[in-house]
Amino acid sequence: MTKAGSTAIQNYLEKCRNELRTHGVLFPETGFARGNPFDPERTSGHLELVRQIRRRGVQPLEDELKQANARVVVLSAENLLLDRPDDELRALAEYFHGWEVTVIVILRSQQEWLRSRYVESVLSGFKASIGTVQEFTAEAAEKGWLNYYAALERVCRLVSADEVRLINYEEAALKGRLVEEFLRVADLPLTDAALARTIRANVREKDVLLVEAKRRLNPLLRRWSRDARLAYEAEFREIAKEVEKRLPDPAQYVKQDWLPLSETDCLEISATNLELERVYGLVPPLRTPVSAAGYTYQHRDSRKGLDELVIAGWKLGAMLGQRADVHEEARGAEVSSALVSKGIDRVINLLVSAQVSLHIGSADTALIAASMSSKLLALVPLGSCCPGEALDVLRVRLPSEIICLKSSLSKGSVLSESGVLCGRRLEVVVARGTDAMELVSGVFMGGFTCTVILIGCELTCIPDFISRFSLEVASSEDDCIILIPGAGRDTKRVQ
Repeated sequence: MTKAGSTAIQNYLEKCRNELRTHGVLFPETGFARGNPFDPERTSGHLELVRQIRRRGVQPLEDELKQANARVVVLSAENLLLDRPDDELRALAEYFHGWEVTVIVILRSQQEWLRSRYVESVLSGFKASIGTVQEFTAEAAEKGWLNYYAALERVCRLVSADEVRLINYEEAALKGRLVEEFLRVADLPLTDAALARTIRANVREKDVLLVEAKRRLNPLLRRWSRDARLAYEAEFREIAKEVEKRLPDPAQYVKQDWLPLSETDCLEISATNLELERVYGLVPPLRTPVSAAGYTYQHRDSRKGLDELVIAGWKLGAMLGQRADVHEEARGAEVSSALVSKGIDRVINLLVSAQVSLHIGSADTALIAASMSSKLLALVPLGSCCPGEALDVLRVRLPSEIICLKSSLSKGSVLSESGVLCGRRLEVVVARGTDAMELVSGVFMGGFTCTVILIGCELTCIPDFISRFSLEVASSEDDCIILIPGAGRDTKRVQ
Protein backbone atom coordinates (compact mmCIF):
# COMPACT_ATOMS: atom_id res chain seq x y z
CA MET A 1 0.00 0.00 0.00
CA THR A 2 1.03 3.64 -0.37
CA LYS A 3 2.85 5.50 2.42
CA ALA A 4 4.19 2.29 3.94
CA GLY A 5 7.86 2.26 2.99
CA SER A 6 7.38 1.03 -0.55
CA THR A 7 9.69 3.65 -2.10
CA ALA A 8 12.61 2.62 0.11
CA ILE A 9 12.06 -1.04 -0.81
CA GLN A 10 11.75 -0.25 -4.51
CA ASN A 11 14.91 1.87 -4.48
CA TYR A 12 16.80 -0.94 -2.73
CA LEU A 13 15.61 -3.57 -5.23
CA GLU A 14 16.53 -1.32 -8.15
CA LYS A 15 20.03 -0.65 -6.82
CA CYS A 16 20.53 -4.36 -6.23
CA ARG A 17 18.93 -5.49 -9.49
CA ASN A 18 22.09 -7.05 -10.92
CA GLU A 19 23.00 -8.86 -7.69
CA LEU A 20 19.47 -10.24 -7.42
CA ARG A 21 19.70 -11.64 -10.95
CA THR A 22 22.64 -13.78 -9.93
CA HIS A 23 20.28 -15.41 -7.42
CA GLY A 24 17.59 -16.04 -10.05
CA VAL A 25 15.46 -13.04 -9.03
CA LEU A 26 14.22 -10.52 -11.60
CA PHE A 27 13.15 -7.03 -10.58
CA PRO A 28 12.05 -5.83 -14.04
CA GLU A 29 13.33 -2.64 -15.59
CA THR A 30 10.28 -2.63 -17.85
CA GLY A 31 7.62 -0.24 -16.60
CA PHE A 32 9.63 0.92 -13.58
CA ALA A 33 9.11 4.68 -13.64
CA ARG A 34 10.20 7.87 -11.90
CA GLY A 35 7.93 10.81 -12.53
CA ASN A 36 9.30 13.68 -10.45
CA PRO A 37 12.34 15.48 -11.91
CA PHE A 38 12.70 17.46 -8.66
CA ASP A 39 12.91 14.36 -6.45
CA PRO A 40 14.72 11.50 -8.22
CA GLU A 41 14.17 9.13 -5.30
CA ARG A 42 10.40 9.10 -5.75
CA THR A 43 8.92 6.33 -7.86
CA SER A 44 5.57 4.70 -8.53
CA GLY A 45 7.33 1.36 -8.90
CA HIS A 46 5.86 -0.92 -11.53
CA LEU A 47 2.54 0.89 -11.81
CA GLU A 48 3.22 1.66 -15.46
CA LEU A 49 4.01 -2.01 -16.08
CA VAL A 50 0.64 -2.96 -14.57
CA ARG A 51 -1.01 -0.60 -17.03
CA GLN A 52 1.00 -2.04 -19.91
CA ILE A 53 -0.13 -5.55 -19.00
CA ARG A 54 -3.75 -4.41 -19.07
CA ARG A 55 -3.16 -2.87 -22.51
CA ARG A 56 -1.44 -6.06 -23.68
CA GLY A 57 1.75 -4.10 -24.34
CA VAL A 58 3.99 -6.73 -22.75
CA GLN A 59 6.65 -7.45 -25.37
CA PRO A 60 9.44 -5.56 -23.52
CA LEU A 61 8.65 -7.58 -20.39
CA GLU A 62 8.60 -10.80 -22.40
CA ASP A 63 12.06 -10.01 -23.75
CA GLU A 64 13.37 -9.23 -20.26
CA LEU A 65 11.94 -12.46 -18.85
CA LYS A 66 13.59 -14.56 -21.57
CA GLN A 67 16.95 -12.87 -21.10
CA ALA A 68 16.91 -13.17 -17.31
CA ASN A 69 15.68 -16.77 -17.12
CA ALA A 70 14.65 -16.04 -13.53
CA ARG A 71 12.84 -18.35 -11.14
CA VAL A 72 11.29 -15.42 -9.22
CA VAL A 73 9.83 -12.17 -10.56
CA VAL A 74 9.23 -9.31 -8.12
CA LEU A 75 6.74 -6.59 -9.03
CA SER A 76 6.17 -3.66 -6.70
CA ALA A 77 3.29 -1.22 -7.16
CA GLU A 78 1.95 0.07 -3.86
CA ASN A 79 -1.26 1.44 -5.37
CA LEU A 80 -2.71 -2.02 -5.93
CA LEU A 81 -4.38 -2.52 -2.55
CA LEU A 82 -6.76 0.45 -2.61
CA ASP A 83 -6.45 2.48 -5.80
CA ARG A 84 -6.45 0.26 -8.88
CA PRO A 85 -9.53 -0.81 -10.90
CA ASP A 86 -10.65 -4.42 -11.12
CA ASP A 87 -9.70 -4.85 -14.78
CA GLU A 88 -6.02 -4.09 -14.06
CA LEU A 89 -5.89 -6.70 -11.32
CA ARG A 90 -7.64 -9.29 -13.51
CA ALA A 91 -5.14 -8.58 -16.29
CA LEU A 92 -2.31 -9.42 -13.87
CA ALA A 93 -3.98 -12.73 -13.04
CA GLU A 94 -4.37 -13.56 -16.73
CA TYR A 95 -0.79 -12.68 -17.59
CA PHE A 96 0.74 -14.67 -14.73
CA HIS A 97 -1.61 -17.62 -15.13
CA GLY A 98 0.35 -20.76 -14.33
CA TRP A 99 2.76 -18.92 -12.01
CA GLU A 100 2.65 -19.29 -8.25
CA VAL A 101 1.47 -15.85 -7.13
CA THR A 102 2.38 -14.60 -3.65
CA VAL A 103 0.94 -11.29 -2.46
CA ILE A 104 3.03 -9.43 0.11
CA VAL A 105 1.40 -6.40 1.71
CA ILE A 106 2.97 -3.95 4.15
CA LEU A 107 0.16 -2.58 6.30
CA ARG A 108 0.33 0.69 8.22
CA SER A 109 -2.17 1.45 10.99
CA GLN A 110 -5.18 3.13 9.43
CA GLN A 111 -5.00 6.37 11.36
CA GLU A 112 -1.30 6.94 10.77
CA TRP A 113 -1.67 5.91 7.12
CA LEU A 114 -4.55 8.36 6.65
CA ARG A 115 -2.44 11.20 8.04
CA SER A 116 0.47 10.38 5.76
CA ARG A 117 -1.78 9.91 2.73
CA TYR A 118 -3.53 13.23 3.40
CA VAL A 119 -0.23 15.08 3.73
CA GLU A 120 1.00 13.59 0.46
CA SER A 121 -2.23 14.39 -1.40
CA VAL A 122 -2.02 18.06 -0.35
CA LEU A 123 1.71 18.71 -0.61
CA SER A 124 2.47 16.67 -3.70
CA GLY A 125 2.36 18.36 -7.08
CA PHE A 126 0.84 15.16 -8.47
CA LYS A 127 -2.49 15.68 -6.71
CA ALA A 128 -2.66 19.15 -5.07
CA SER A 129 -5.79 18.23 -3.10
CA ILE A 130 -7.98 20.96 -1.59
CA GLY A 131 -10.03 19.04 0.99
CA THR A 132 -9.73 19.48 4.74
CA VAL A 133 -8.65 16.63 7.01
CA GLN A 134 -12.27 16.13 8.03
CA GLU A 135 -13.40 15.87 4.41
CA PHE A 136 -10.56 13.49 3.62
CA THR A 137 -11.30 11.10 6.47
CA ALA A 138 -15.00 11.07 5.60
CA GLU A 139 -14.14 10.23 1.98
CA ALA A 140 -11.74 7.50 3.09
CA ALA A 141 -14.43 5.85 5.20
CA GLU A 142 -16.96 6.08 2.37
CA LYS A 143 -14.54 4.47 -0.11
CA GLY A 144 -13.78 1.60 2.26
CA TRP A 145 -10.13 2.51 2.74
CA LEU A 146 -10.33 1.79 6.46
CA ASN A 147 -11.30 -1.86 5.93
CA TYR A 148 -7.96 -3.43 5.08
CA TYR A 149 -9.35 -6.95 5.38
CA ALA A 150 -12.02 -6.41 2.70
CA ALA A 151 -9.50 -4.63 0.44
CA LEU A 152 -7.02 -7.47 0.81
CA GLU A 153 -9.64 -10.11 0.08
CA ARG A 154 -10.63 -8.26 -3.10
CA VAL A 155 -7.07 -7.97 -4.41
CA CYS A 156 -6.21 -11.61 -3.66
CA ARG A 157 -9.37 -12.79 -5.40
CA LEU A 158 -8.78 -10.68 -8.53
CA VAL A 159 -5.09 -11.61 -8.96
CA SER A 160 -5.76 -15.29 -8.07
CA ALA A 161 -3.22 -15.25 -5.25
CA ASP A 162 -1.88 -18.58 -4.02
CA GLU A 163 -0.47 -17.15 -0.79
CA VAL A 164 -0.69 -13.94 1.24
CA ARG A 165 1.98 -12.60 3.60
CA LEU A 166 1.62 -9.47 5.72
CA ILE A 167 4.09 -7.09 7.38
CA ASN A 168 3.32 -4.61 10.17
CA TYR A 169 4.91 -1.37 8.96
CA GLU A 170 5.21 0.35 12.35
CA GLU A 171 6.85 -2.67 13.95
CA ALA A 172 9.43 -3.08 11.19
CA ALA A 173 10.11 0.66 10.83
CA LEU A 174 10.53 1.08 14.57
CA LYS A 175 13.38 -1.40 14.49
CA GLY A 176 14.89 0.23 11.39
CA ARG A 177 14.59 -3.07 9.53
CA LEU A 178 11.79 -2.51 7.02
CA VAL A 179 13.75 -3.50 3.92
CA GLU A 180 15.30 -6.47 5.68
CA GLU A 181 11.90 -7.60 6.96
CA PHE A 182 10.46 -7.41 3.46
CA LEU A 183 13.31 -9.50 2.06
CA ARG A 184 12.86 -12.06 4.81
CA VAL A 185 9.10 -12.38 4.34
CA ALA A 186 9.51 -12.52 0.55
CA ASP A 187 12.25 -15.17 0.74
CA LEU A 188 14.64 -12.91 -1.16
CA PRO A 189 18.41 -12.75 -0.59
CA LEU A 190 19.95 -9.87 1.33
CA THR A 191 22.60 -8.74 -1.14
CA ASP A 192 23.61 -5.46 0.53
CA ALA A 193 23.00 -5.36 4.29
CA ALA A 194 24.42 -1.85 4.77
CA LEU A 195 22.18 -0.39 2.07
CA ALA A 196 19.13 -2.20 3.42
CA ARG A 197 19.62 -0.62 6.84
CA THR A 198 20.31 2.92 5.68
CA ILE A 199 18.15 3.54 2.62
CA ARG A 200 15.31 5.98 3.19
CA ALA A 201 12.80 7.73 0.94
CA ASN A 202 9.99 10.28 1.07
CA VAL A 203 11.31 11.86 4.27
CA ARG A 204 9.96 15.42 3.96
CA GLU A 205 8.63 18.30 5.99
CA LYS A 206 5.09 17.43 7.02
CA ASP A 207 4.12 19.91 9.73
CA VAL A 208 0.63 21.31 10.09
CA LEU A 209 1.62 24.82 9.01
CA LEU A 210 3.08 23.69 5.68
CA VAL A 211 0.22 21.33 4.88
CA GLU A 212 -2.59 23.79 5.60
CA ALA A 213 -0.88 26.64 3.73
CA LYS A 214 -0.42 24.43 0.65
CA ARG A 215 -4.06 23.29 0.82
CA ARG A 216 -5.23 26.90 0.63
CA LEU A 217 -3.02 27.50 -2.41
CA ASN A 218 -3.98 24.36 -4.31
CA PRO A 219 -7.30 25.49 -5.88
CA LEU A 220 -5.42 27.65 -8.39
CA LEU A 221 -2.20 25.62 -8.55
CA ARG A 222 -4.01 22.43 -9.52
CA ARG A 223 -4.90 24.01 -12.88
CA TRP A 224 -1.22 24.09 -13.84
CA SER A 225 0.54 21.27 -15.64
CA ARG A 226 1.95 18.47 -13.50
CA ASP A 227 5.56 19.52 -14.09
CA ALA A 228 4.73 23.12 -13.15
CA ARG A 229 3.07 21.92 -9.93
CA LEU A 230 6.09 19.78 -9.07
CA ALA A 231 8.42 22.75 -9.62
CA TYR A 232 6.22 24.84 -7.35
CA GLU A 233 6.20 22.15 -4.65
CA ALA A 234 9.99 21.99 -4.54
CA GLU A 235 10.38 25.77 -4.16
CA PHE A 236 7.50 26.15 -1.73
CA ARG A 237 9.06 23.66 0.69
CA GLU A 238 12.21 25.79 0.80
CA ILE A 239 10.19 28.95 1.45
CA ALA A 240 8.36 27.19 4.29
CA LYS A 241 11.66 26.36 5.98
CA GLU A 242 12.63 30.02 6.02
CA VAL A 243 9.25 31.16 7.33
CA GLU A 244 9.25 28.59 10.13
CA LYS A 245 12.74 29.61 11.27
CA ARG A 246 11.26 32.95 12.30
CA LEU A 247 8.45 31.49 14.41
CA PRO A 248 8.66 31.87 18.20
CA ASP A 249 7.44 28.38 19.09
CA PRO A 250 8.25 25.80 16.38
CA ALA A 251 6.94 22.98 18.59
CA GLN A 252 3.33 23.96 17.86
CA TYR A 253 3.86 23.19 14.18
CA VAL A 254 5.02 19.61 14.49
CA LYS A 255 3.20 16.97 12.44
CA GLN A 256 -0.24 15.80 13.46
CA ASP A 257 0.21 12.09 14.26
CA TRP A 258 -3.39 11.12 13.59
CA LEU A 259 -6.53 12.26 11.83
CA PRO A 260 -10.00 12.56 13.38
CA LEU A 261 -12.15 9.43 13.18
CA SER A 262 -15.67 8.86 14.43
CA GLU A 263 -16.51 6.20 17.01
CA THR A 264 -18.10 4.18 14.20
CA ASP A 265 -14.92 4.35 12.13
CA CYS A 266 -12.83 3.26 15.12
CA LEU A 267 -15.07 0.25 15.74
CA GLU A 268 -14.86 -0.76 12.06
CA ILE A 269 -11.08 -0.49 12.10
CA SER A 270 -10.80 -2.57 15.27
CA ALA A 271 -13.02 -5.26 13.74
CA THR A 272 -11.12 -5.46 10.45
CA ASN A 273 -7.77 -5.57 12.28
CA LEU A 274 -8.98 -8.52 14.33
CA GLU A 275 -9.80 -10.32 11.06
CA LEU A 276 -6.30 -9.62 9.72
CA GLU A 277 -4.86 -11.14 12.87
CA ARG A 278 -7.22 -14.13 12.86
CA VAL A 279 -7.18 -15.02 9.14
CA TYR A 280 -3.72 -13.92 8.05
CA GLY A 281 -1.80 -14.10 11.31
CA LEU A 282 -0.69 -10.45 11.36
CA VAL A 283 1.46 -10.20 14.49
CA PRO A 284 1.77 -7.81 16.16
CA PRO A 285 -1.66 -6.42 15.23
CA LEU A 286 -2.09 -2.87 13.92
CA ARG A 287 -2.53 -0.03 16.39
CA THR A 288 -5.93 0.70 17.89
CA PRO A 289 -7.34 3.97 16.47
CA VAL A 290 -8.14 7.07 18.53
CA SER A 291 -11.49 8.81 18.19
CA ALA A 292 -11.85 12.47 17.22
CA ALA A 293 -12.58 13.59 20.79
CA GLY A 294 -10.29 16.48 21.62
CA TYR A 295 -9.29 17.11 18.02
CA THR A 296 -9.08 20.89 17.61
CA TYR A 297 -7.48 21.56 14.23
CA GLN A 298 -9.74 23.01 11.53
CA HIS A 299 -9.54 25.13 8.39
CA ARG A 300 -9.89 28.46 10.23
CA ASP A 301 -6.55 27.92 11.92
CA SER A 302 -4.94 31.33 12.42
CA ARG A 303 -1.76 30.47 14.27
CA LYS A 304 1.19 32.76 13.73
CA GLY A 305 3.04 32.24 10.49
CA LEU A 306 0.22 30.60 8.52
CA ASP A 307 -0.98 33.71 6.70
CA GLU A 308 2.65 34.71 6.12
CA LEU A 309 3.32 31.37 4.44
CA VAL A 310 0.13 31.56 2.37
CA ILE A 311 1.06 35.05 1.14
CA ALA A 312 4.58 33.88 0.31
CA GLY A 313 3.01 30.98 -1.59
CA TRP A 314 0.84 33.28 -3.70
CA LYS A 315 3.82 35.47 -4.52
CA LEU A 316 5.80 32.40 -5.54
CA GLY A 317 2.88 31.35 -7.76
CA ALA A 318 2.78 34.81 -9.35
CA MET A 319 6.52 34.65 -10.05
CA LEU A 320 6.46 31.14 -11.50
CA GLY A 321 3.26 31.93 -13.41
CA GLN A 322 5.17 34.38 -15.59
CA ARG A 323 7.73 31.80 -16.68
CA ALA A 324 7.37 30.83 -20.30
CA ASP A 325 6.78 27.11 -19.69
CA VAL A 326 4.07 27.70 -17.08
CA HIS A 327 2.58 30.81 -18.65
CA GLU A 328 2.15 29.51 -22.17
CA GLU A 329 0.84 26.11 -21.14
CA ALA A 330 -1.67 27.63 -18.76
CA ARG A 331 -2.73 30.17 -21.37
CA GLY A 332 -3.53 27.34 -23.74
CA ALA A 333 -5.32 25.28 -21.14
CA GLU A 334 -9.08 24.97 -21.12
CA VAL A 335 -9.14 26.40 -17.57
CA SER A 336 -6.45 28.94 -16.76
CA SER A 337 -5.62 30.74 -13.54
CA ALA A 338 -5.20 34.34 -12.43
CA LEU A 339 -1.64 33.44 -11.40
CA VAL A 340 -0.51 33.61 -15.03
CA SER A 341 -1.86 37.14 -15.53
CA LYS A 342 0.66 39.94 -15.71
CA GLY A 343 0.23 42.26 -12.77
CA ILE A 344 -1.10 39.60 -10.43
CA ASP A 345 1.80 40.25 -8.04
CA ARG A 346 0.50 43.77 -7.43
CA VAL A 347 -3.02 42.46 -7.01
CA ILE A 348 -1.83 40.02 -4.33
CA ASN A 349 -0.17 42.86 -2.42
CA LEU A 350 -3.39 44.88 -2.52
CA LEU A 351 -5.50 41.94 -1.36
CA VAL A 352 -3.10 41.37 1.52
CA SER A 353 -3.47 44.94 2.76
CA ALA A 354 -7.25 45.38 2.38
CA GLN A 355 -9.75 43.83 4.78
CA VAL A 356 -12.80 44.22 2.53
CA SER A 357 -13.08 43.30 -1.16
CA LEU A 358 -15.77 42.88 -3.79
CA HIS A 359 -14.97 40.55 -6.71
CA ILE A 360 -17.16 40.96 -9.79
CA GLY A 361 -16.78 38.01 -12.15
CA SER A 362 -13.38 37.19 -10.65
CA ALA A 363 -13.54 33.98 -8.64
CA ASP A 364 -9.76 33.47 -8.60
CA THR A 365 -9.00 36.73 -6.81
CA ALA A 366 -11.84 36.07 -4.37
CA LEU A 367 -10.22 32.77 -3.53
CA ILE A 368 -6.82 34.42 -3.02
CA ALA A 369 -8.34 36.91 -0.58
CA ALA A 370 -10.32 34.22 1.27
CA SER A 371 -7.19 32.11 1.79
CA MET A 372 -6.06 34.70 4.38
CA SER A 373 -7.57 35.24 7.81
CA SER A 374 -9.92 38.07 8.86
CA LYS A 375 -11.05 39.18 5.40
CA LEU A 376 -14.55 40.25 4.37
CA LEU A 377 -15.26 39.62 0.70
CA ALA A 378 -18.08 39.11 -1.76
CA LEU A 379 -18.19 37.47 -5.19
CA VAL A 380 -20.60 38.39 -7.97
CA PRO A 381 -20.58 35.65 -10.66
CA LEU A 382 -20.63 37.59 -13.92
CA GLY A 383 -19.38 37.20 -17.49
CA SER A 384 -16.30 34.96 -17.58
CA CYS A 385 -16.96 33.81 -13.99
CA CYS A 386 -19.79 31.34 -14.58
CA PRO A 387 -22.02 30.12 -11.71
CA GLY A 388 -20.33 26.71 -11.82
CA GLU A 389 -16.89 28.24 -11.29
CA ALA A 390 -18.24 30.34 -8.43
CA LEU A 391 -19.70 27.26 -6.78
CA ASP A 392 -16.36 25.46 -7.07
CA VAL A 393 -14.70 28.35 -5.24
CA LEU A 394 -17.38 28.43 -2.55
CA ARG A 395 -16.92 24.71 -1.83
CA VAL A 396 -13.30 25.22 -0.77
CA ARG A 397 -12.94 25.51 3.01
CA LEU A 398 -10.97 28.70 3.65
CA PRO A 399 -10.41 30.89 6.73
CA SER A 400 -12.46 33.81 5.37
CA GLU A 401 -15.94 33.21 4.01
CA ILE A 402 -16.95 34.31 0.50
CA ILE A 403 -20.34 35.98 0.24
CA CYS A 404 -21.82 35.10 -3.17
CA LEU A 405 -24.14 37.80 -4.57
CA LYS A 406 -26.65 37.42 -7.43
CA SER A 407 -25.24 38.34 -10.84
CA SER A 408 -28.41 40.23 -11.82
CA LEU A 409 -27.61 43.16 -9.53
CA SER A 410 -28.58 46.55 -10.91
CA LYS A 411 -26.65 49.81 -10.80
CA GLY A 412 -25.83 50.81 -7.24
CA SER A 413 -27.22 47.65 -5.66
CA VAL A 414 -23.78 46.30 -4.82
CA LEU A 415 -23.73 48.87 -2.04
CA SER A 416 -27.39 49.41 -1.25
CA GLU A 417 -28.47 45.76 -0.98
CA SER A 418 -25.44 43.77 0.08
CA GLY A 419 -24.16 45.86 2.96
CA VAL A 420 -20.66 44.61 2.22
CA LEU A 421 -18.77 47.87 2.59
CA CYS A 422 -19.68 48.99 6.11
CA GLY A 423 -17.67 52.18 5.54
CA ARG A 424 -14.37 50.36 5.25
CA ARG A 425 -11.66 50.34 2.63
CA LEU A 426 -12.82 48.43 -0.45
CA GLU A 427 -11.28 46.51 -3.32
CA VAL A 428 -13.39 45.71 -6.36
CA VAL A 429 -12.22 43.07 -8.80
CA VAL A 430 -13.92 42.90 -12.20
CA ALA A 431 -13.29 40.10 -14.68
CA ARG A 432 -12.16 40.52 -18.28
CA GLY A 433 -14.81 40.48 -20.98
CA THR A 434 -17.70 41.49 -18.71
CA ASP A 435 -20.18 44.29 -19.34
CA ALA A 436 -19.89 45.42 -15.74
CA MET A 437 -19.15 49.15 -15.94
CA GLU A 438 -22.72 50.16 -15.08
CA LEU A 439 -22.70 47.73 -12.18
CA VAL A 440 -19.35 48.95 -10.89
CA SER A 441 -20.43 52.57 -11.21
CA GLY A 442 -22.66 52.12 -8.18
CA VAL A 443 -19.55 51.77 -6.07
CA PHE A 444 -18.62 55.41 -6.72
CA MET A 445 -21.87 57.05 -5.70
CA GLY A 446 -20.12 58.22 -2.54
CA GLY A 447 -17.37 60.02 -4.46
CA PHE A 448 -14.44 57.80 -3.48
CA THR A 449 -10.96 58.16 -4.96
CA CYS A 450 -9.41 54.96 -6.20
CA THR A 451 -6.71 53.13 -8.07
CA VAL A 452 -7.92 51.43 -11.25
CA ILE A 453 -5.91 48.41 -12.35
CA LEU A 454 -6.58 45.96 -15.15
CA ILE A 455 -5.04 42.50 -15.00
CA GLY A 456 -4.36 41.14 -18.44
CA CYS A 457 -1.55 41.64 -20.89
CA GLU A 458 -0.27 44.60 -18.84
CA LEU A 459 -1.19 46.84 -15.94
CA THR A 460 -3.51 49.50 -17.33
CA CYS A 461 -6.08 52.08 -16.32
CA ILE A 462 -9.14 53.23 -18.26
CA PRO A 463 -9.07 57.00 -18.92
CA ASP A 464 -12.71 57.12 -20.00
CA PHE A 465 -13.85 55.25 -16.93
CA ILE A 466 -11.91 57.63 -14.70
CA SER A 467 -13.27 60.76 -16.40
CA ARG A 468 -16.88 59.57 -16.35
CA PHE A 469 -16.89 59.15 -12.59
CA SER A 470 -14.38 61.90 -11.66
CA LEU A 471 -11.97 59.35 -10.27
CA GLU A 472 -8.38 60.02 -9.44
CA VAL A 473 -5.60 57.49 -10.05
CA ALA A 474 -4.13 57.16 -6.60
CA SER A 475 -1.95 54.94 -4.44
CA SER A 476 -2.93 51.84 -2.47
CA GLU A 477 -3.43 54.04 0.61
CA ASP A 478 -6.73 55.34 -0.80
CA ASP A 479 -10.20 54.50 0.42
CA CYS A 480 -11.05 52.32 -2.56
CA ILE A 481 -9.04 50.05 -4.84
CA ILE A 482 -10.50 48.84 -8.13
CA LEU A 483 -8.93 45.76 -9.72
CA ILE A 484 -10.14 44.90 -13.21
CA PRO A 485 -8.77 41.76 -14.96
CA GLY A 486 -8.38 42.17 -18.73
CA ALA A 487 -7.27 45.18 -20.76
CA GLY A 488 -9.87 47.33 -22.50
CA ARG A 489 -9.53 49.01 -25.88
CA ASP A 490 -8.96 52.53 -24.59
CA THR A 491 -6.21 51.99 -22.03
CA LYS A 492 -2.89 53.33 -20.92
CA ARG A 493 -0.17 51.62 -18.95
CA VAL A 494 0.09 52.33 -15.26
CA GLN A 495 3.68 53.29 -14.38
